[in-house]
Amino acid sequence: MQLITPVTRAPGRGMLPSRPAAGTAPIGRFFAADPAAERHFAERLPDRLAEHGVRPDEVAVIAADGNASVPGAIPISRIAGAQYRVVCCVGVTAEDFPDEPAARRRLFTAMTRAADLLYVSHTDKGSPLLDDIDPGLFTGFGQVRSNQPQVEQPRLL
Repeated sequence: MQLITPVTRAPGRGMLPSRPAAGTAPIGRFFAADPAAERHFAERLPDRLAEHGVRPDEVAVIAADGNASVPGAIPISRIAGAQYRVVCCVGVTAEDFPDEPAARRRLFTAMTRAADLLYVSHTDKGSPLLDDIDPGLFTGFGQVRSNQPQVEQPRLL
């Protein structure tokens, strides 16, 4: 809900999350070193989740329209109305999801297809839209960049 303004076209009705954020699993955020690493992560995710009892048909890999970095990924334009136990949104980059209302709606649509677990994956810094989401909701992994300056250890000799 932090991604969009919770409005509705029906007067007197608002959009509310079905579960409060504190009661849900954090969003897995995969920082891929390059498109090949992102593809590898998305292709292996169903196998990793199967070890925890998630069937492959309960997992959807969703990509920005026209993003062919992950073979077999479902374009966002084809997922309206679908629901999956686990969703992995790949290619959530500034190029595919700029800070524009249309891109915001597309990402919101993709993210809300997840019933239990959500992963977002990107190369480089990622979409600026991800900056609008509370960083405490993300669990980062992959090539996570540290924002802390590296202090050089002084030489003793």
